[in-house]
Amino acid sequence: MDLSFPPRPVLVTVEAFVDPAKEAEFNRWYDDEHMPQSIACPGFVAGARYRSTDDKERKYLSLYIVESEAAMETPELAAIRGFGELTPFVRYERRIFRPAPGLLINGLRGEVHFPPRPAIGVVKASVEFAYDEEFNRWYADRHMPQALGCPGFRAGARYASSDTFAKTYLALYVIDGNEAFESRELAAIRGFEHLTPHVTYERRLFGPLISFVKGSTEVTRYPDRQPAEKHIADR
Repeated sequence: MDLSFPPRPVLVTVEAFVDPAKEAEFNRWYDDEHMPQSIACPGFVAGARYRSTDDKERKYLSLYIVESEAAMETPELAAIRGFGELTPFVRYERRIFRPAPGLLINGLRGEVHFPPRPAIGVVKASVEFAYDEEFNRWYADRHMPQALGCPGFRAGARYASSDTFAKTYLALYVIDGNEAFESRELAAIRGFEHLTPHVTYERRLFGPLISFVKGSTEVTRYPDRQPAEKHIADR
């Protein structure tokens, strides 16, 4: 499986807000139990965890590369799905994304592999149906190329949700750090121009915590966490 950027063929995201009193327990459980068990399930290729680094409510983000949507329906995954005893302390959303035709942009500056690092910027957007086509043309032809030309931006890719919820677009940027989102160049193009009244969006910044690749050793952690190796055997 190709693990070069952008993540494909299917990207699954799990966003979670955790009760601060249970955060340490949640992280231990996710790192040592849940994500390794998930990657061992049929159809899962790799996974990575991130923690928000902006000044908003702390959010955790998990990215999974899977071979197809069918990976989300296996009995093996069903047996471990959810947060177990931590469920009452977690608010979360799980979504499935594909790089739809005409939406994927891969503006690379140097070699980038999964997991995207040293930091990522994530923009999720929902668009009024009547402006959907115009929004996609503008984002693909104008906005993302401009963003990728800004200092600190390494690569970017766009996805469209393929699950049964309302369509959501996901832009995933690989950046050098939070300062990339604070540059004058980015400030000059920030926003959705004339489409702003028709777009609902969220923009967040994340730093990597840990990653797993089935059949190999792969890890990414914050500098303040001790490095460790994680290995998941092939099935």
